[in-house]
Amino acid sequence: TSRDRNQEASPFLIHSFGVFYRDIRLYIVMEAMCSSVVDLIKNGPISEELCRAIMFQTLHGLYFMHERQNQLHRDIKPHNLLISRNGVVKVSDFGISSKKLETIDSRQMSTFCGTITYMSPSRAAGEQYGYEGDIWSLGITVFTLLFGKPPEITNVYHVIQYAQNPPR
Repeated sequence: TSRDRNQEASPFLIHSFGVFYRDIRLYIVMEAMCSSVVDLIKNGPISEELCRAIMFQTLHGLYFMHERQNQLHRDIKPHNLLISRNGVVKVSDFGISSKKLETIDSRQMSTFCGTITYMSPSRAAGEQYGYEGDIWSLGITVFTLLFGKPPEITNVYHVIQYAQNPPR
């Protein structure tokens, strides 16, 4: 697909070679990766230095999606940040990413999708959201990496409460 060809231009987005169905199963053929960022926190928080390196690469991937492809990811979380054998972090799982946003007016969406814990308050409330939703999710991802677990957000109301009164 054209989305896959564009992803080849960024070393921080996972490359998919194709998708096919067999019986009732969907198969996605993508480049081999060693682990995900969530594996790094199985034994607790990671260092600020490692978090900074992960975020540097993730931000480059998101920048490419936002600025070059005009797309929203809509499900940034440690599970969707994969690590290659040589330590490169790549954004993956574009299953709910938006289609290309054609104009400035259409850079807002209102679709309710993604993982509640990492969901931005505007998306959780069913309001219009744009690129800032991915950045919110990235912030919750940083919190998760530095504290070893995500904030205790289990429903839409917790997301909105957390935004209004973040823990200190």
